[in-house]
Amino acid sequence: MSFEQLNHVFDFKERKSLKAVKILTDNDSFYTLPDGKRILNPAVLCEASGQVAGWLAMASNNFDVRPLLISEEKAVMDPVFDINEPIYFDTEVLDFSTNEYIVTSGRATAGNKVIFERFKTFHYLGPQTEFAEPSDVKKFYDLISSASIENILKTNNPKDIYSNKKSFEYLPGNINLISSNNLDHVSENKISGWFMAPKEAFYLKDHFPKKPVVPGVILLAHIGEFAQYFSFKDEYFQHALIPTRIQNLKIRKFVEPGQKVDVELEVVPFEKELSTEKIKKEIKKEDKKEIKVAAKFKVLGKPILKVSLDFRKIDFSIIP
Repeated sequence: MSFEQLNHVFDFKERKSLKAVKILTDNDSFYTLPDGKRILNPAVLCEASGQVAGWLAMASNNFDVRPLLISEEKAVMDPVFDINEPIYFDTEVLDFSTNEYIVTSGRATAGNKVIFERFKTFHYLGPQTEFAEPSDVKKFYDLISSASIENILKTNNPKDIYSNKKSFEYLPGNINLISSNNLDHVSENKISGWFMAPKEAFYLKDHFPKKPVVPGVILLAHIGEFAQYFSFKDEYFQHALIPTRIQNLKIRKFVEPGQKVDVELEVVPFEKELSTEKIKKEIKKEDKKEIKVAAKFKVLGKPILKVSLDFRKIDFSIIP
């Protein structure tokens, strides 16, 4: 998964809103089903949406600040199958009253259908000079904001990426099975383990040139990797777990390359966070297809992240 997710940004309104478009390619991250169909990795939508909010904040501050994700109140997404259309992103400011943080909401649509939505996302605004050269960032923004949508759609046909229905290798950024060597404990409802972001990881080159930190979307992707082991109760991993909702994400400290991150996952009841009988009944009908996972990360024994994610079971083997 590249961290240059967007093909074009447009309709910039300072400190108010920004729109963008993305054309999927084979360099993006997918799950491949046995019949050749593919599901877009939700991490692609999370990262691309986050970049729209980032460009909005930077362009509104002469590229002197760098946004870093610190909190997500709620984001929802549907599994997206073999999408043949460009994805449009729309981000709006909820709070930009200071230059210390920005609060946004946003959505992604394809073919007039909303496929991803964020309701309240917080980004801390750090000094740009600590992470990259402001002039370099502005040059890239000028590049992706100057091209016309018409030319982008002519030269990047979304249908082209589905012309070859071969079984794709897992690309960087796919939610794959994390090595069992990283597992400390696995049971039906609890998992514990660890991971470490290598200094040569592909996503650290652009995030960021001067001060590499592990992107929030990569941390969430690791939760997805660990969560697949909850499918042990399904023989031969006949079900994969695809994220459909992120709630109450809090990032207390950024993860640096080479740091060991301890992970704790627990399946929790939906009812704890539900307030109406109607919703409870709807969840009860789908309880065999949906699970909620609470996750906690620690570095050197200190909490750095907590979040809850909903996953939907998809009937296919995640082992190629």
